[in-house]
Amino acid sequence: GGDIQRRELKGAARVRGVGGGIVCDGVTAASGRAGTGSGEIKCAGPVDRKGRYEFHSKSGDVQIDLTGGSGDASLELETFSGDLDTGCALTMQPNGNGSRTGKRGTFTMGHGGGAHFIPKTFSGDVRIPGCRSHGDN
Repeated sequence: GGDIQRRELKGAARVRGVGGGIVCDGVTAASGRAGTGSGEIKCAGPVDRKGRYEFHSKSGDVQIDLTGGSGDASLELETFSGDLDTGCALTMQPNGNGSRTGKRGTFTMGHGGGAHFIPKTFSGDVRIPGCRSHGDN
C-alpha cells in the first residue's frame, strides 16, 4: 500500500501498484504503462513522437504533463465520475462523448498524430496541467 516513485529511467516503462500513488518524473520511454487500484498517478517527462502511454487508476486522479512533447498528440480520455481539467488546446474528435454515466472522448492536440496517451480513471479526475501545443505557451 505505499507510493511508487520512478525518476530518470530510460527504456520501456511499466509500473503497477495496488493501494498507493505512482509518480514518474523524467522517464524517457518509447512506451509506458502505469496503473494503480486506489492511488493517484502523476507523470512527466520527454515524449517520444511515436510513443504510446497508458495510465489507469480505479479511484485516483491521473495527471500527465505534456510539456516534453512535440505539440502533436492524440488522447483517449475516460473517467466515470471525475472531470477533465486542462489548460491545453484540445480538439474533441467525433467519436467522443460525454454523458451522465461517464465522460470519455478522443482528442487531438496540435495537428494530432504524434504520441498517443490513454489516461483512464473510474472515480478520479484526468488532469493535464501543462502541454506544448501549437498556440500554447
